[in-house]
Amino acid sequence: MPGWKWTGVAAGVILAFGAVVAGLLRAIPSPHTPFDYLIVGTLATLLSLVVLFALVGGISFATFFRRRPRGTRTEQRSERPGPGDRQ
Repeated sequence: MPGWKWTGVAAGVILAFGAVVAGLLRAIPSPHTPFDYLIVGTLATLLSLVVLFALVGGISFATFFRRRPRGTRTEQRSERPGPGDRQ
């Protein structure tokens, strides 16, 4: 049932968007100008995309910063010293 997974992701993003819009419209003082709606829509879109990335990508610190296995770079080097190598 992979279709249900994507339906859940879409529902989560739509709910996040609605919650952010509702919260920001309550936080901003009452006579709303078009600029206020622009700011609310921009922030809601930004946070919805963050939620989408988190749900789809399973965001974590290790996703972006992985350690390389030891020895992969040093074994591929040639015997000639490079500009940064000490002799």
